[in-house]
Amino acid sequence: MYKVMIVDDEPLILKGMYYIMNWEKMGLKITSQASSGEQALEQFLDHPVDVVMTDIRMPGMDGLKLIETIRSIDSNVKFIVLSGYEDFQYVKEGIRFGIENYLLKPVDVNELTATVTTVIRKLELEGQRRIRSIEEKQILRINILNRWMNRSIPMEELKQRAEIIDIPLHHRAYAVVTGSLLRSDQVGENFPPEVRIEIVSEICELIRSDASQLLSTYTTLEFLDFEGDVVILFSEQSGCLKREILHSELESLHECIRNRWRIDMLFSIGASVRSYREVPESYRQAKEIQIQRMINGDRFIVDGEHAGTRTSSIEFLQELQTLTSLLAKNDRQGLQQWIDTSFDGLKEQKRASLADVQNGALEIILQVARQTGRNNFMESFVHLFHLRNLEQIKQYIQHFIAESLDAVFAVEKNRSPIISKVVLEIHTRYESELSLKTLGQMHNVHPVYLGLLFKKEIGVGFTDYVNGYRIQIAKELLLQTDLKGNEIAAKVGCLDPNYFYKLFTKFTGVSPTEFRSIRQKGAKR
Repeated sequence: MYKVMIVDDEPLILKGMYYIMNWEKMGLKITSQASSGEQALEQFLDHPVDVVMTDIRMPGMDGLKLIETIRSIDSNVKFIVLSGYEDFQYVKEGIRFGIENYLLKPVDVNELTATVTTVIRKLELEGQRRIRSIEEKQILRINILNRWMNRSIPMEELKQRAEIIDIPLHHRAYAVVTGSLLRSDQVGENFPPEVRIEIVSEICELIRSDASQLLSTYTTLEFLDFEGDVVILFSEQSGCLKREILHSELESLHECIRNRWRIDMLFSIGASVRSYREVPESYRQAKEIQIQRMINGDRFIVDGEHAGTRTSSIEFLQELQTLTSLLAKNDRQGLQQWIDTSFDGLKEQKRASLADVQNGALEIILQVARQTGRNNFMESFVHLFHLRNLEQIKQYIQHFIAESLDAVFAVEKNRSPIISKVVLEIHTRYESELSLKTLGQMHNVHPVYLGLLFKKEIGVGFTDYVNGYRIQIAKELLLQTDLKGNEIAAKVGCLDPNYFYKLFTKFTGVSPTEFRSIRQKGAKR
């Protein structure tokens, strides 16, 4: 309901305006009245309104000066003039200030009703435009912040956008925290996507609206990343971010979330960094320790500066390339044999602890999820870490792989035969030269039509899909072999090493050398 202020130095007018029409039926409510311009301005500053109906001639500040002053404060307010004087000069001044109408006293009810109806329509349209503007700004904000975290935005563009969406680039200390939903009552059960996005959006709004109570020590900036996780950027102008304070405030936030939604959230704190240019590294670490979460009992906050890392003692992790190939071929029998062989080998490794086995299983889950495009699988980790013996973990891995492949197969059933063949060609011949032209000739299809059909059914363009798959294979080779970058480039079909390096950096945010170095450092800790 829109708020109205009546301003007139005649008491009878002030009283009579309440009864001249059914305000509530029109969607309006008289919330204040004043007998002078000064009094009206004072009331407006304390209690703003949407519509001001004012007389012109009043002692002290007249109606026109009141309109000019309020409009300088809030240009969205609508003004209707009520006057006993048909003075053209007043009308002309009123038009200059953008009044909606100039009504003579005694007021004609029909004319007032028509004017109010027009005003309401304008307010509604402007409100919709403001909402769209806010939504557009929020979309821009999320896009810019995600590009920042993933190193896909030029620094100059980031600096320009920072002024629009209030990013504190001048601070001297930053730390990124990511939060992923976990069920506390039904371990391992996934949230439906629409429920997940609703909850995390509400959590973001909670952080935004109650930041002064929940996260009060440092500057915070919250948003959702493209994987549906909550991201909180803590920053401090003087350069001092204390980890114990971050822990304390995140514990308070976690308790608030648990009480309100009866769920838990895993918070992962990335490394503290000194420059906005290093913030993506803090985000990367927060996401990595979130995914690689060790067994922490009832802990729901994992700190990158204190978190343990995966052991590399499980030998079957060196055979993940075989897993990749079997998944690409949807070889269910071969996958079953691979799992049997891998877990039989574990029985022979007396030095492999339960944590080793669980973390090895985690590597398998990550590989399967990456290759099958499965998202929102964090709850699966909770279930995995509640399993206490080798056979339970083996059965869980079998179930996870079958479920993931079934989901892929359900999608593929709706693909045309030609696109299914093209995808198989990419997965089996990624090291060769692949183009729409050669594949179109192979399958007797025009390359332009093939490209359009591929994007329609797969969701991304042919070149992006091929490059993405090649980079995925390259990442596996970097982790599992000692091959040099130019050798890996050749193995994934990139004959120009320089192009491979640029492509790899585009998809991962780091160079191949940096990628291998980061992972090797993690394995040694």
